[in-house]
Formats: sequence, structure tokens, C-alpha cells
Amino acid sequence: GGGRGRDGYRGGRGRDDNRASEGSLPLAQLVKAVAEKYAADTAKHTNGTPADGLPERRRTRHIALLFLTIDDLPHEHIWKHWLGPNLDSDADEKTSAQDETQEVSKREDEDTNPIVSVICHAKFPERIKSEWLRARHLMIRDASSNETTETFSNGGGVDNAAVGDSPRFHSRRPSWGSIEITKAMVDLVEEGLRIGDDPAVGRRYLATAPRRSSDGSVTAADINPPVDRFVFVSESCLPAATLREFGLALFGPTDGDERTAAMYDKSWVNARSSPNNGYARQLQWDAIRPVDIPPGNVWKADQWMVLNRVHAEAVAELPGRYLGGRDLWSAMRRVRASDEIYFPTAMSILGILRRPSDVAGVEVDENSSGESCAGDGVRRRKVTFCDWSMEAKNPASFTAGDWRGVARRARSEGCLVVRKFVRAGSLPGGEQGGGDGLVAVEDWNAAMASVG
Repeated sequence: GGGRGRDGYRGGRGRDDNRASEGSLPLAQLVKAVAEKYAADTAKHTNGTPADGLPERRRTRHIALLFLTIDDLPHEHIWKHWLGPNLDSDADEKTSAQDETQEVSKREDEDTNPIVSVICHAKFPERIKSEWLRARHLMIRDASSNETTETFSNGGGVDNAAVGDSPRFHSRRPSWGSIEITKAMVDLVEEGLRIGDDPAVGRRYLATAPRRSSDGSVTAADINPPVDRFVFVSESCLPAATLREFGLALFGPTDGDERTAAMYDKSWVNARSSPNNGYARQLQWDAIRPVDIPPGNVWKADQWMVLNRVHAEAVAELPGRYLGGRDLWSAMRRVRASDEIYFPTAMSILGILRRPSDVAGVEVDENSSGESCAGDGVRRRKVTFCDWSMEAKNPASFTAGDWRGVARRARSEGCLVVRKFVRAGSLPGGEQGGGDGLVAVEDWNAAMASVG
């Protein structure tokens, strides 16, 4: 559902009934009242009387991969292999030398593996060569309609709306550390939340084969189930776990009861409530005015997180439902790398992330222990493995020769994804006789088999 526009892109979620009366108040005054209001709304819903405007939750095992890229995905072949049989795989595409036993196992997995949708935001979408990725990129949507206005001119490719000869891609054109990255992340979440409401949206982003009923038919509900987990990934990411392992980690066993499902229905956010260094203090915490957001509500986390549906909806609806239609990101214009601040701060404002006690001075930081130390609804753990041992501005970059060792390290830490895997040409020395540096499907399979 929409209402409030986002820079002409698409409608925001939630409502802003009190915009006129709340517009003149300091933002921090509205922020301080959010947690209590959200808790009351949540309690009404939990007790069987949903708060006005809060939709009923339908549970599936549906993951949305939210890709933030420059243009193409260098390891698209790995991700498509990881997805398994999907809607638009080329019949003659070579993925690996799998024997018949593996193929049978894959077909059996189709009914137990999660459903996966792929949504992409690229800095330069017009440079994307992959038809598969172009078809799953954010599009500019007609503000006067709920339908997506889009067209692809890929030399006989997909043409979903026929409104011209050029794709109407949506992009924030973000530069490193800019607020535009944060806005792109919000765009991705909001688009993912539309899956389940609009069948056309669900069909466009679906990347795995839809579930079929016992008679072999496919219904709109099969193609368009709502998303349950939102996973942020970058173009340099590779899966460090199989799709089945993803499902087990994020949803629990397929034969689990409601109590077990509730135990797994949590976001993965590696968050902290205090600065971890002088850079974070000066360029992140101190860059937010207390009149906008109280310092106690400012949190930081890895950008690469997993949000469950309830938390994704709460963050997306925060401006319209509780802040009188005022965007939270506007308070972070001066923040460096606000993508590390926006989502955890929003979750803190909502009361989802919180300190372990009300005792003054107790923070969630490197000395905290236990996955629930930042709130019962959150698993405080890493989703994506990065190597920061060089203590540089960016994590270490890897190529194919590093894959097996990095995958082993990532899995030993319980991570589902690894980064940064790049083309050899982007590193000093380039591709001097060593190939392009990309991981092959056979090597990805071998690493998954060897680390068990």
C-alpha cells in the first residue's frame, strides 16, 4: 500500500493521519513516543485484534535477496546455480557436471527449499548486460497507478508494459558512504513488501520455481506469496551455504511446530548501541542532531543484515505511521555510511533493538554476549563474512584461489554469505595469466561438500 511519495519513485507504506499537527514538532519529540505506540499496536495484533492498517501475517518460507550493485553481478552464475531450477534458466546453460543422483535430490529439494525472489538496485542499471538481472531491477513506477511501468529493450527480451523503447530503471546513483545508499536500501525493502499484494510484482522478481499443488497446477498464491526474510547482499557476495542450509538457518526445520517457527522468526542484526571508534563517534553519532534523534536511539550495525517481515514492515511504515510522514533519513544527511546507522536506529526507535537493562551506562557492544542481548526479536550475529584484519577502509578482496579457505572461515562463524569476491582485473596485477578470478560452479560445489 502506498500514500506518501518517495522522490517520485513509489508510494511509502503506513499512514500519516497526524501530519498537519505533528509537522511542526521537533522530530525527536515524535521519536520518543514511537516505541510505546508500536508496542501497543503489536500487542493488539498479537491478541487477535489487529491494529487498524496492520495486515494479517501469512507465513511462507520466502526469502528476498536485495542486491546493491554497481551494474552486473560478476558471480551471477553461482547465484543462479544456488537457486536451483528456476523460471528462466536456459535449457542449454552449463552449470556443473552433476550426476543423476544429484539431479533427483535437487528435484526433491524443490518442495522443502525456501522460495527466493531477487530484487536489484544498481548504481548504473543501464550498464547491466544480464537480461536475468535487468528483469529484476527496480523500475520507476507510475505514481498515479499501482501497476509497475516498465519496458525492456534487450533485443527481443522481456516487454512487460510496452511504454517505450528504453527501460525506466530506478536508481539513486549512490556514491560511497552517501545517504543515497540508505535510500536505495529502503526502496528495496518497500518493493519486497509489495510482493504478495501485486501478482505482477511477485512474478517479476520470483527466481525459484513456484510451488505446485498436488495436481501440478500453479496458483497466484503459489507465485506471489509474501516475503518472510529480507537479505541485503552486494555484487561481491557469494553464498557460503546451500539454499537448504539458508532455509534451516532462517526458518528452522520444515517439520517444526508453531513454537519452533516463532523461535526462528527473528532478524539477524549485528548491532551495537555505542560508537566503536573515533570515526563512528565523530562522523556517525555526532553527525545526528539530538533535536532530530535522541543519542540513546542511535545504533550501528553491519549493513548486510536479515530482516524478518514484521521488522521490515515496521521500519518501512515508521515515517508514515509514527513520524507524521517525515522521513527518518533526513536526520542522517550528514552521517557518513548512514547505511550502517539507518536500520538499527529505526529498530531502536521502534523498541525492537534495546539495551539489556535500564541501568545507565550498559551498552550493547563488543563486550556483550548472547544473541538476544539486543532484544528478544533479534539475533545479534553476523550474516556476511568480511575480513577486516588489514584494518583498512574496506574489507579484504578475494578471488577464486581464496574461495575454499574463505568459505571454511565463513561457515565456521555461522555466516550465510561471504564478501568481497571480485574480478582479478580489479586488483593490483590484474589478470596476468591467472584468468578472471571468478569462482566456478564446480569449485563452489566442492567447497560446500568439503566443509560439510
